[in-house]
Amino acid sequence: MTQDYEAHSAEQFGEQRDYWWNEDFLELLAKSWRLGDRSSLLDVGCGLCHWSSLLLPYMKPGTRFVGLDYEDRWVKEAEGALFSRIDREYLSSYSFVKGDAQKLPFEDEQFDVVTCQTVLMHLPNPEQALSEMYRVVKPGGIIICVEPNNFNNYVGLDSLEESLDEEVDRYKLWSAYRRGRSALGLGNNAFGEFLLDALGRVGLQGVQGRLSDKVHPMIPPYVTREEQAWIKQLREWRELGKMFFDREDVLRLATEGGASREFVEDQLQKLEARFDRVSAAIGDGTYICGGGCLTYIGWGTKS
Repeated sequence: MTQDYEAHSAEQFGEQRDYWWNEDFLELLAKSWRLGDRSSLLDVGCGLCHWSSLLLPYMKPGTRFVGLDYEDRWVKEAEGALFSRIDREYLSSYSFVKGDAQKLPFEDEQFDVVTCQTVLMHLPNPEQALSEMYRVVKPGGIIICVEPNNFNNYVGLDSLEESLDEEVDRYKLWSAYRRGRSALGLGNNAFGEFLLDALGRVGLQGVQGRLSDKVHPMIPPYVTREEQAWIKQLREWRELGKMFFDREDVLRLATEGGASREFVEDQLQKLEARFDRVSAAIGDGTYICGGGCLTYIGWGTKS
């Protein structure tokens, strides 16, 4: 898998990412996964360890942890990020390795738990990555994956009024974008819908799935830490000339997915204007959003 930018998902690693999960929900999942009986974890596509730092405290003290990422930057920065969230003494050993999720640099049957969060959606062959995860997990071990349906998340509604044509055009834009990503082998940003099937196809037993119960509301007067983190993230994106996406990336992929260049450019201008309307409404204390999203958690065991 090649990269044509400095570091994948860098624009997504703001403070808002620390608010992706409800702790009580994770605690229930951890019990279901019997993490307290497991003592080795591989996080594939670890980034800055937002996900693995949530799982590790539920695991057996003295756990061995390995974080793998394709990006040099995250391999270098992950250790500091991890230990800003958990106690270093909790682990018996840890390491961070550069590698491809579709060709893991580990021997067979090495880990009790192999996991990834929002990684498979970016891969041209997610089942190859899952096959590799299956290869390196121990018999009786568990693979846990988190993947969204970002298509649904991109077309959600809020308190800003739009015409029927505007809503339909936004749906068309992101549908073309999704199709373009798939056509160019850049992954499927709605892969969550296919996650459970893919887990079963690689041979996992007892495959189960849940939807995350987390929502990200924006309710005036926006006093919670999470709301403040999202407001900060919105401002940072605007300063970078972005929203939650890269303009040129959307232009290229949506046209590849069947939309005309004229239509995509028009929609991008409207999205930028809408983004500014959201910012203004937040400033006025009139913006309301329930913040619902579709995030799938799937898992299964190796017999």
